Amino acid sequence: MYKDKHEILIVDDDLVSRKILQTICKKDWKTYTAQSAEQALILLRNIKPDIILLDVFMPGIDGFELCRILKERKTTKNIPIFFITAAADNINEKKGLDIGAADYLTKPFNTEVIKSRIKNQLELEKYRKGIEHLVELRTSELENIKEALIAAMVIMAEFRDNETGDHIRRTKYYYRCLAEKLKDKIPDKLSDDIIDLMSQSATLHDIGKVGISDGILLKPGKLTKNEYDAIKRHTIIGRDIIERTEKYISESKFLKFAKEIIEFHHERYDGSGYPHGLKGEEIPLSAQIMSIVDIYDALTSDRPYKKALSHKEAKKIITVGDDRVKTGFFSPLILDAFKECADDFKHISLK
Repeated sequence: MYKDKHEILIVDDDLVSRKILQTICKKDWKTYTAQSAEQALILLRNIKPDIILLDVFMPGIDGFELCRILKERKTTKNIPIFFITAAADNINEKKGLDIGAADYLTKPFNTEVIKSRIKNQLELEKYRKGIEHLVELRTSELENIKEALIAAMVIMAEFRDNETGDHIRRTKYYYRCLAEKLKDKIPDKLSDDIIDLMSQSATLHDIGKVGISDGILLKPGKLTKNEYDAIKRHTIIGRDIIERTEKYISESKFLKFAKEIIEFHHERYDGSGYPHGLKGEEIPLSAQIMSIVDIYDALTSDRPYKKALSHKEAKKIITVGDDRVKTGFFSPLILDAFKECADDFKHISLK
C-alpha cells in the first residue's frame, strides 16, 4: 500500500514521554501511539509502521518481550525497533540490541538526535528493501531460467520420440506423489522444498537419450546386446550434459538432484542395475524414487517394441515381481510407499 508519509508507532506508558516523542515526530512523519504493549499489538493488526519507538520498562508485557514477539512474527519481524528508556546502562542496551533492536534512545530526548537517527534508519530501510527487491527479481529470473531449461530439454526429447516427451511429463507427477508419501516415513530426508526440486529434476531423467541413434531408440523389435549396451549409455550422456550445464550456472541443488537421477535411475537396490552396479543405500535417494516411477511408466506406456499394460498389471509386476522386474530392485521402504499410493498413480496416468 502506498504511503504519502512514513509512519512511526510510539509505545510508552508514560504520557509525558509519549507526547514529547509525538511532537518531535509528527511534523515529518505520521504517528500512532499506544500506552502498553497489549494496545500496540492490537494497533499492529491494522497498521504497519516503518519504525517503532518502544519503551523498555512498562507494566504487563515489557519492551523486551514485545520486541521478541514482533521479531517472531512474519508481518512485523522486519520493522526496526528503537528502544527508549531513562536507564542508560550497557547491560540493558546490549540486551535490547541482542534481541533485534535497531537503536537505543535515552531520556531526556534530544530532538535533533532522534530525528537524525530515525531519518538514517529510514534510509537504511529503503536500501534494504531495494536489495530485497533485487534478490526477488534475481530469484524469479533463475526460476524462469530453470523452467526454460527443463522445457527446452523436454522439447528436445520430443523431437526424437513423442512418447519420451509424454513419459517425461508424467514422471514428474508420479515422482511427487511417491516422494510425498515417503516424506511421512523419512521426514529428516525429505522436506517440501527438496521434493519440489527432486520432482522438477525428475523430468530430465531420460535427457541422455538425445545421444542415442533413432535406429536403436525407435527399434520395434528386440535389441541386440550391443544395442542394449548403447541404450545404457543414456545415463552417462545425460550426466555429462548436466555437468556441462553446471559450468555456466553457480551451485544448484536442482542440477545436483538432476545429475543424481539421470545417472543412477537404472541402478537397482540388489546391485543388478547399471551403469555402475551400485547397491542399497549407495544409490542416492533421489534416484531410488525415480527407479520405481520409471518402471511403472514404462510398463503402462506403449513403446515401439510393446503394448501398454494396465495399471493393475503394472502394480502386480512391481509389488510381486516377474521375469522382467524383481522386488529386490527397490528399497523396501520405497516399495511400501508405492503400494500405499499406487492408486494415485492410476489417476495420474489417465490425465
